[in-house]
Amino acid sequence: MPERFDGTDIYTVHQTETRLLKEWGSLGKIVGFDYGGSKLCLLTAAQGHMRYLFDFPKANFVQAIIEGTPLPVVQFGRPNRRQYNGRRRYR
Repeated sequence: MPERFDGTDIYTVHQTETRLLKEWGSLGKIVGFDYGGSKLCLLTAAQGHMRYLFDFPKANFVQAIIEGTPLPVVQFGRPNRRQYNGRRRYR
């Protein structure tokens, strides 16, 4: 079920959920997929191995590129600081 933010449905998915997410989800940049229609599907990093997918109008994407304005930053909640719970053992 998506979360709603500023009128946009945002889906939280795990990076290893599909091959597409595995290959493109680890770039650390916003990635746009064009499946036709008036919107792009944007993939952006969240926390850890989680990623956000959301639709973004193509016209706004092109305008942001031409004007040099940043694409939307989508982040829910506060980042959790992870604790190191032990030593890694190498065999």
